[in-house]
Amino acid sequence: MICQNAENEVLKIFTKGIFCYDFTICFKPRSCSPDNEDIADRNNNLYGFAEDKLQEAEDYARIFSDKPIAWTNLAGLYYERKELNKALDAYKEALKLDAYDSNTYAAMAQCYYRSAKYDVAYKYYDYAYQYSNDYQTKMQFRYMLGVCDIALGDFDEAYEFLKEVNTY
Repeated sequence: MICQNAENEVLKIFTKGIFCYDFTICFKPRSCSPDNEDIADRNNNLYGFAEDKLQEAEDYARIFSDKPIAWTNLAGLYYERKELNKALDAYKEALKLDAYDSNTYAAMAQCYYRSAKYDVAYKYYDYAYQYSNDYQTKMQFRYMLGVCDIALGDFDEAYEFLKEVNTY
């Protein structure tokens, strides 16, 4: 059944703060505040630590190329540096080694979402949902599926996802 006021209902649920988080918090501690993100970026770049971390992660991925964690760590640093294509490439390497890691799919989805490729982000959040074994994590992925639907303008489907998450 299509809800006549789906857009309004979605916005009510969405703004209610069901989870009230930037999904990247699952991968690194960070406040949703843009001011805090700027501070974190400046702190990471102090004294060249960011470059050292990146070089170390690249070396680690080269030496331990058979370990998914090496690739996801490298991808996370690329993501922090806003080098999303490089992050996606590293996540793809991790998936070659572990094709069922829901967190890697979710991280890729976040890269696509941040690149405004909401339809692709939706697909990867759906994979993350399918491969997750934890109910709470599954609900977080359902929430992000609803967020992608909002970005895509599909308020009826977003309403269904967010309603389901809201009852959790």
